[in-house]
Amino acid sequence: MKNQANGCKKPKIIVWTHAYNVEKYIKNALQSMICQTYDNWEWYLTDNASTDQTPAIIESFLQAHPDERIHYFKRKYNTLLQPGKEKDPFLEEILPSFVGKDYYITSLDSDDYFAPDALEIMATPVIEHGVDYVITGRQAFSEEGHYPADLPVTRLFPDIADLSDVWSKNYICMRTAWGKLFHLDGYYTILHNKEKKAMSNGNDTYTNLLYMQMSSSAASVGKVTVHFCIRPDSIFNSNVFPERYRAYVKIYQKTIELFRKWNRMRPSNLLFAAQVLQSSMIETIAPTTRDVDAPQALQLIENILTDETVYQVLSQYHLYDPFLQTAFSLLQKNAVFPDGHPSSEAEQYFHIWVLLALQKQAADPNDWYGSVCCLLRAVLAENNRYHVGLPLLHERLKSSTDARVQSVFDTLTSPGTAERIRTNPSSFCAAITRDRERLQQTTLHENGVWAQMVDPSDAEQAQLEQYRQTALNALQSGDLVSLDPALEQLARFSPFDYGTIYAKIYQFCLLGQLEEAACVASLIEYLYPYNPLLVDTAVMVFEETGRAAAARSVSQKHLPFACEE
Repeated sequence: MKNQANGCKKPKIIVWTHAYNVEKYIKNALQSMICQTYDNWEWYLTDNASTDQTPAIIESFLQAHPDERIHYFKRKYNTLLQPGKEKDPFLEEILPSFVGKDYYITSLDSDDYFAPDALEIMATPVIEHGVDYVITGRQAFSEEGHYPADLPVTRLFPDIADLSDVWSKNYICMRTAWGKLFHLDGYYTILHNKEKKAMSNGNDTYTNLLYMQMSSSAASVGKVTVHFCIRPDSIFNSNVFPERYRAYVKIYQKTIELFRKWNRMRPSNLLFAAQVLQSSMIETIAPTTRDVDAPQALQLIENILTDETVYQVLSQYHLYDPFLQTAFSLLQKNAVFPDGHPSSEAEQYFHIWVLLALQKQAADPNDWYGSVCCLLRAVLAENNRYHVGLPLLHERLKSSTDARVQSVFDTLTSPGTAERIRTNPSSFCAAITRDRERLQQTTLHENGVWAQMVDPSDAEQAQLEQYRQTALNALQSGDLVSLDPALEQLARFSPFDYGTIYAKIYQFCLLGQLEEAACVASLIEYLYPYNPLLVDTAVMVFEETGRAAAARSVSQKHLPFACEE
């Protein structure tokens, strides 16, 4: 874009608005436009096929306050609900006619309103310094009232690359198209950018990043120009789909591209970009926590937790584990399952098991076995590529009364060991089940890392077998009085031995606690996929509790790390 060297006369500012079902708010927008202290503007207001009183309110207001600078259009078809059904006269006919006329453009959302001097604040840096990009402040409001304002620093940037000096201070005000003033020629080019058109959301932020790539100068003004509405039913809070988060990954990548173009790859800017990616992932997860059992929400959360770029960037800056902690805090706070437990479809997603573990621990801190079973099920899940829940599992297992389990998972925190466990689940299974045969197949055993702590001696093997038999005899005789102490001995000696798991499942079944039995049975396909007795038991429990998919999985699935290596 051509920069204006020494300022210019008052430029014409084009304001455009699409209104849809905003009968509670549109009058504020209308009033704020006709009260502007700056007069060289034109407003192109389109009703986007509203189904409430929005059109009637607009028409009534314009009859009472006629202004030739306001151009009003009514659409028959909504651009989002029925795209392509009807031309948009402003975007397709009027806006192209303005290219080359040295106009500027800004937008006003139909549920927002301008400060009286908004356009004057935006225009002043253009008039005085000829910049082609202006950033201003904003203030949110809701039915409860106004929130603190977000204000950029007040500064002129003859070289737009110097925006990187105050990137973190200005960023929140650069995420929206409103509250900005763009040179219309550059803005029009961006409207036809293929990358932007492909964005499912985050369009405003991406627009600013693209615009900055082609701009030469800018200014930011620490004054509020736009008051914007926070609504629970907004598109941002209600538009949940599995790939939604990818837009914010693209925004991160475009930000790094911009820093590289400007030669401003400073560590502080790179860290801030990673922090923005982290907060964007949290903002994307937050709306899904209210409907966490829904397929779209389930898949969206899993996609975020296993996305390679998200993991690599956040891990590089030690932000991944704090991100997980915040994400699961949101889930734990907001998630409500029908009938008190997730659907069988939801249980196919590993993050649901982490959530169940947290809920169990919160409900009964002494339910060590239940929460650990859920965490094991999550960590060992094939689709959990970064083993989300592993740090939580470490902490829970270290609190075990079994000294051997404690020593094993103390070792998990030693440098490099946790990563080897991530990439070698068979050693993980050997560690928690004290499975000598599987342990001997692992590289960790060859390195001597686990042998001393996990590999049971012959005497210990004999003792373990004795405990198993005692518990099984109690089950077969139906002697629940004898089963409790026998199972307690077995669980203390080896909490995830196949005898422990078998006895626990039947104990829960005999007590009528089928959901708890299913929780324990979910481990079988990972720990003992070739034990016919346990597989048959798991299938029985899953069928009894309506988990057809889980029954098929445990009877058919062949897990790579369960095979001989």
